[in-house]
Amino acid sequence: LNRYIFLEQMAVKRSNTRNRKLEQSRSTTEPAQRAYLSIDLDYWMQHRSKDSANAFFQRVFEKIFGVEFSRAIPLKIVELHQHMLDYVNDSDADALFNVDYHADLMRSESVPLEHNWINFVNWRGRGTYVWFHPDQRSYDMEVGNDLPTSGSYNYEKPRSAFSPDHYRREDFGWREIRSVQEGLSAIDLDDIVEVGIALSPRFTVEYPVSDVMNILALYSSRQFRTNEEAHKAVQRRLFPDRVESLQRRRTAIW
Repeated sequence: LNRYIFLEQMAVKRSNTRNRKLEQSRSTTEPAQRAYLSIDLDYWMQHRSKDSANAFFQRVFEKIFGVEFSRAIPLKIVELHQHMLDYVNDSDADALFNVDYHADLMRSESVPLEHNWINFVNWRGRGTYVWFHPDQRSYDMEVGNDLPTSGSYNYEKPRSAFSPDHYRREDFGWREIRSVQEGLSAIDLDDIVEVGIALSPRFTVEYPVSDVMNILALYSSRQFRTNEEAHKAVQRRLFPDRVESLQRRRTAIW
């Protein structure tokens, strides 16, 4: 019996070793993902509390502002989501993580609008698009299973990349397209090279994101003339203990 136990343990050990070597091989042969994190505040339009938005943005702001300015991740704030397109195109990302109630990936007009601007990302041929949506209803609306009877869009014939009966995903030009439901905690912020936030006033319900908007208003206030000044102001507000500790160390050095 002991011999069988020993052999089983050795087999498990060999299997674990093979798995480690495989992971090491993958890590050395596959380049690290560089993702643009696009956040539309309308993601929380159906939420009834601030908890989800506050928890997510606490992580995001920690990543952006919890470090020295020289190591900070750039943050862009736009009114409408399509206004983010130039920033996404100018980034050196190879993945777009879109936190949004809508996928914004529809076959439609020849100019970028709120519902189709992701069609115009200029590096999509080599990139991955991941739509993070909040619930099943947002997905059903995207694929045409739960569409309103009226509105500003033509809902009779869904044209989304997530409507398999109408378009092949390859037709949208992206190397890979995926969707994730309620998966914000799975976003690895170490992969993020830049963050963009769209206010989307036409769709956003203010209460669930009111704390976040308060911080963003401080960030975008005109009293701060440079990005560095804005960064430092938000850093003082979000991480006062850390800033005070850093100032004490600098005083001691000088």
